[in-house]
Amino acid sequence: MPLTVADSCGVTIGRSLDLIYYIDRFVSFDSLTRVSGWVVGDSPLQRVSLVASGKELGACNPLPSPDVAAHYPAKAHAKLARFDIRSVSSAAATLDAMLRIHFTDSSVAVISKLGTPSPSDAGHACYGNFLAMIGRMPPGNFLEIGARARSGVTRREVIPPAWDYTGFDIIAGPNVDVVGDAHALSQSFPRLSFDAVMAISVLEHILMPWKMVLELNAVMRLGGIALFHTHQAWPLHDEPWDFWRFSKDAWPALFNAKTGFEILQAGMGEPTFFVPLRVQASTNFDEQLSYLVSSVIVRKTSETMLSWDVNLRDAVDTAYPA
Repeated sequence: MPLTVADSCGVTIGRSLDLIYYIDRFVSFDSLTRVSGWVVGDSPLQRVSLVASGKELGACNPLPSPDVAAHYPAKAHAKLARFDIRSVSSAAATLDAMLRIHFTDSSVAVISKLGTPSPSDAGHACYGNFLAMIGRMPPGNFLEIGARARSGVTRREVIPPAWDYTGFDIIAGPNVDVVGDAHALSQSFPRLSFDAVMAISVLEHILMPWKMVLELNAVMRLGGIALFHTHQAWPLHDEPWDFWRFSKDAWPALFNAKTGFEILQAGMGEPTFFVPLRVQASTNFDEQLSYLVSSVIVRKTSETMLSWDVNLRDAVDTAYPA
């Protein structure tokens, strides 16, 4: 897997041996696949092919790339570096797809993991930065909300071993230490219990996130930090308990001086397109972007005087699907 780095203009690129490249898009929908980007090597580019399970799905000769040449003036072969491959192939067939890069000197290189999200995008960066902050803090008490290993994934191991980790979930299961409702954290834990809190792909399933934030304030210690990693756009899932989506500009409504928090970092990542089943004038979104990931890191700065005296069962009589 190529190493990803960021150049001086903030563009995420990949470096593999003597290659510099960037995957602009890797899209597969309704039996149509498109992959585009650019690649520069020590020899002129001859051909780029999309390969999956040993079968070539499509190919493209090099295309003009004045933007790449302007950014890399020292690269002699940057003027013909772009590719745009369009293929008739199912999404499942391209999950293990790779690019085979052919150069005029008969050398061949391979770029794999085309669908891997960039760890440096603004949405995913919050997760890495949060863990780095935890690593610099004195050991304390850590709470993960939504810790159940429903899909076999646990994150207990990413927390420094000196920390006291508690896995919390509304349903009992693997990796769950305490069962309870995130709308009522103070009923499960004493006040000022935790130095750090994390919730991954949970907040969209919280009916009243503003109430959870007030409860979070009650069980966190002053100066403690929290990470929430959720979605700005995602298909409906775990219905009927799929309630919300969050843009990066939504976070101040939940985390502010009145709720007792300050925002340290927020961002969105994994850009995506909406594709309506029927295109109309009002649904012709063209290439307007949404984002699959929305994340925020916050710090508790004070106690809050706010309250929200509505219980979960006052609002819904359904259960989170197991």
